[in-house]
Amino acid sequence: MTDKVLIAGCGDVGRRVGAKWVARSAAVTGMVRSDASVDRLRGTGIFALRADLDTTSKYLPVEESLVYYFVPPSVDSDKDARMHKFVSILEQAAKPPSRIVLISTTGVYGDAGGQWITENSEVKATTDRAKRRLDAEAVLQEWSAERKVPVVILRVGGIYGPGRLPVRFIKSGQALPPVHNSAYTNHIHANDLANVCLAASRSNFSAGIYNATDGKPIRMVNYFNKVADFLGLEQPPSLEFGSAMDKLSPAMQSYLTESRRISNRKLLLEMGSGLKYPTLDEGLPSCVTPEMVPKAVNDSAVKDSNKRTPETT
Repeated sequence: MTDKVLIAGCGDVGRRVGAKWVARSAAVTGMVRSDASVDRLRGTGIFALRADLDTTSKYLPVEESLVYYFVPPSVDSDKDARMHKFVSILEQAAKPPSRIVLISTTGVYGDAGGQWITENSEVKATTDRAKRRLDAEAVLQEWSAERKVPVVILRVGGIYGPGRLPVRFIKSGQALPPVHNSAYTNHIHANDLANVCLAASRSNFSAGIYNATDGKPIRMVNYFNKVADFLGLEQPPSLEFGSAMDKLSPAMQSYLTESRRISNRKLLLEMGSGLKYPTLDEGLPSCVTPEMVPKAVNDSAVKDSNKRTPETT
């Protein structure tokens, strides 16, 4: 039984994971950067430790702890300076962690032309953010091999959940390319990801790399349209591919052009169970409160949303 947990980068997913460990009577520390983040941890049972990997080499309570590393990568190069700093802190500890779980991204696979991807597929990171994630993976794996500490790397798709739907983008009226011109994209519900992180802590959960998605890829434009339809909003307008892409941010352009379908078979086999929300259609009702959904939406979906409200946020 794990009794000490450190969550480095204790944001939305970290709080969900932390709550599950608090419920199991573990001593949970959440590392955060801001006063606002400290405030969000008040009353959760998670001890807030304020530390910033950009500016400090501060001691972190990693000794014989289960460590979750959810810190977003640094942004000044294609290397993740924060992970390099974190590993240097690990080196200073009297004893190493018992296990580390790292959240990475399926973006490290780059564009696969819509082909299916497994953990054995070639990595072809093209964006700086994906290169930083790949660097973080490599740095931690090298340290793990030297120190014999098991590391689980979760390559995560797009996270959705309560407070994590693209409502602002949909309401902006920004045009998107036609559905057939948009990439396949992959998602996972925030609560399912928290459960995956919990499973990854088990000593019988093999160290290594896992794709953490629901295994049901859809076209990116279809994703926006499904969310819009569920919330009773106008679907984003459609423009010819070139015209629509010219008006989008570089990040959104990469999401719409890097097409891959991610298999989660290895993850499900290791977990020994399925996900609570194996499809977007099953997950969307849990993302909203009744007042968010217009009367046009089926009342049963709202009732289902009430029954499946996450126990943590």
